[in-house]
Amino acid sequence: MKKIFLFLNILFVSNLSAQWFWQNPLPQGNPLTTICFADENTGWTVGTGGTILKTTNGGSSWESQNSETDEYLLSCFFVNLTTGWVDGSNGIILKTTNGGVNWFSQSSGTSSDLSSVYFADSNNGWVVGGVTSDSSATILSTTDGGINWTIQLDESGYSLLSVYFTDTNNGWASGWNGYILNTTDAGGNWEIQRTDQDELLPSIYFANSNVGWSVGYNKSNYTGIILKTTNGGINWQTQMGGSNILYNSVYFTSLNTGWASGSSGIKKPQMEEPPG
Repeated sequence: MKKIFLFLNILFVSNLSAQWFWQNPLPQGNPLTTICFADENTGWTVGTGGTILKTTNGGSSWESQNSETDEYLLSCFFVNLTTGWVDGSNGIILKTTNGGVNWFSQSSGTSSDLSSVYFADSNNGWVVGGVTSDSSATILSTTDGGINWTIQLDESGYSLLSVYFTDTNNGWASGWNGYILNTTDAGGNWEIQRTDQDELLPSIYFANSNVGWSVGYNKSNYTGIILKTTNGGINWQTQMGGSNILYNSVYFTSLNTGWASGSSGIKKPQMEEPPG
């Protein structure tokens, strides 16, 4: 009996040693792609390998959430403390209705990489993306919280990286080749406002239906670009160009106060590589 007991005990210890956990950095070490907050304390960040982290203390600490996927997650958006969406590579869209305790997959109907998600309210939302290798643009929309997604745009020539709406009708999207698109009818029609083959615009933000910004960089010489419009995108003016900062995100809290972030140097940014 003693020998049998010893064998079972060793087997139990062996099984425990087969489990591995992140020790440094905590709570995990996968690259993170974006961050979103529902209020000043509660937020999420997502990244490679299906990573989703949540904070409830303004970012002082983070806890992992189970996304039940290994896909490259690229964007997140929450309409309140409980309801939010995440999108990413191979057309994945995830939704939670309990603050991320559980995430479930929604059928997007596309295999394109989805780079950005935005909801005007709990029902009306949009995701944009494309396939970098063949420069195809994708825009999907939903009017029932993501139960059903409809393709609004699927065409070649560019990929889209960011989408923003000021209400359920007026929205903009930006991306490769300097493209900025606008809709005034919830995405029923998308019109090209601007294009520049040498540019990449990974982020767009509007303070209201007239005033907005888009940031990025010149793909030929890797210099940063900040664009601004005061008439809803009919005209875009360069506020800053030629800097060594390759901008990848822009955010404003008022018409006068805002931030743009990015990386410096001439190294090819990681955002230009397709997820995978």
